[in-house]
Amino acid sequence: MPIVRTPWIDDDGTGTTGTIINNAEKQLLYTQIDEAIGGVWTPVPFNAANFPGTPGITAGQVLLNSVVVLNTYTMLWNLQIGGCPTPSTAGILLLVPGLPAGRSAWHTFAPISVANDAGTERKSYLSVVNATSVNAVRADGTPWSGTGALYLYFSAAIALY
Repeated sequence: MPIVRTPWIDDDGTGTTGTIINNAEKQLLYTQIDEAIGGVWTPVPFNAANFPGTPGITAGQVLLNSVVVLNTYTMLWNLQIGGCPTPSTAGILLLVPGLPAGRSAWHTFAPISVANDAGTERKSYLSVVNATSVNAVRADGTPWSGTGALYLYFSAAIALY
């Protein structure tokens, strides 16, 4: 959460008494602190093109999709998919939303908290495919079932380069 940027003027607010504060310098300091700490969680608007590995997904099946860029090299991504058609592929391709300009996903390997494949819980994880995409794969290396509903819930730290 960014710092609340309240202007300071001086001891009584007139700009003429006590310690005069250089508000421009104070705002610069706030900006430096915000950049060091990171940003705020940003909801990602639904776009079916961000889910090429889940054909037929609808906005109502994306229960949560938000990102926050913490610093130059780290982004967090929360995603919850509930009840979309289960593909029959080895990996479920997902585009990483909210990548900062000039940055790419890099060496991410994250466990998936919930991976329910047509009613069966599956150990699974995310791995980076390329600079803008990750794959949700089953830990046993077998393809997703291709039947029933898919539920995927995860929070991933995405390394950026």
